[in-house]
Amino acid sequence: GSPRPPLKAGAPAPKAGKKPVKKKGRKIASLAQEAGVPTPNESVAVAAAALEARAATRLQRWWRASQARRAAQADLQLLREWDGLLAQVDAACGVLRAERAAEERHAQATLMVLQRPSCG
Repeated sequence: GSPRPPLKAGAPAPKAGKKPVKKKGRKIASLAQEAGVPTPNESVAVAAAALEARAATRLQRWWRASQARRAAQADLQLLREWDGLLAQVDAACGVLRAERAAEERHAQATLMVLQRPSCG
């Protein structure tokens, strides 16, 4: 067989006739944890959390944008209503101006008739 590697100091001596059970997976995981390297499960959890955070951020941006659109549409609606009201006021003022002009013309015509020397 192959020669055995020398035993480390403090390591228990293997019992005669039994091979030591290797726990590579556990050892690698504990080494990775000590080194601060995330395990596959932790990596998946971190990636999922990052995806969730990005999705939440996108949702917040969408919500703010939709609220801004709604506010802009409401402002536009108010401006349209305001323009409509101003047009009504302008039309009413136009009618009043026309009535005043007609009254002034009537008054001037009446004055001219009264100031004319009477016939006869």
